Amino acid sequence: DGAWSAWVGSFDHDGEVGQFHSIVGTRTGAVDDGHLAGAWEVVITEDRRILTTSTGDNRVVEFDEYGTYVRDLVTSDQGLASPTGMVVTPSGTLLVSSTADNRVLEFDAQTGALLGEFASGEPWDFIPLNMLVTHDGHLLVASATGTVFSWELASGESHGAFIDKSNNGGLASPRGMAQIRGGDIIVASMGTNQILRYDGIRGDYVGVFNNGGTDIALTLDEPWGVRVGPDGNVYVSRNGAVHHDDHDDGHDDGDDHDDDDH
Repeated sequence: DGAWSAWVGSFDHDGEVGQFHSIVGTRTGAVDDGHLAGAWEVVITEDRRILTTSTGDNRVVEFDEYGTYVRDLVTSDQGLASPTGMVVTPSGTLLVSSTADNRVLEFDAQTGALLGEFASGEPWDFIPLNMLVTHDGHLLVASATGTVFSWELASGESHGAFIDKSNNGGLASPRGMAQIRGGDIIVASMGTNQILRYDGIRGDYVGVFNNGGTDIALTLDEPWGVRVGPDGNVYVSRNGAVHHDDHDDGHDDGDDHDDDDH
């Protein structure tokens, strides 16, 4: 968050967002109040506000840089229904997956005012969850169906399926996504306990990104959030723990890493 802290959400009945030292991983605190009902996604804004979706009661909740509750930025009054994934766009708007009604809604990130519906789909095909803004200005939305859809962020034009179910490498219950060095996209496949890698231009399946561990040591049970840190490493939240993965399999160029704030 700019102050050596990593904020990690918990999607359990307590819905806590914990504060951790971003280098050594020591727990240093948690957000104060807010009464979260499942903290699916955590986003830190450029002005260091902490935003989290509260899925069980249809809110986006705002905390200050110290974790003190500020307000409910967005509620069900603005149309939210089971919010999950969330991302702040380069233009300063807030996109939120309104999962229960198969829509992505756009809000003013400062006031919480509803700006409109950015995307929608059929309930058997488009169940929006986590999102990612790519380096070339596209919005990727992971659907619970195992497909990742793409839109041009500036125009709102749909580009259809970026990662299709027919060539998704077994992607199941997708969660967090990140774009790594070289431009490829990695996606947390919670249903298969893997981080899967895809070509950043075509969306073709490349392979399993995470490398190492056994069934009992360094496991990657139910990976959820994925972030690339300032150090270029990839960080993945899983089952209440954080796993740090330095890995390069030679595809594209350079080191590949990932980081998370689920």
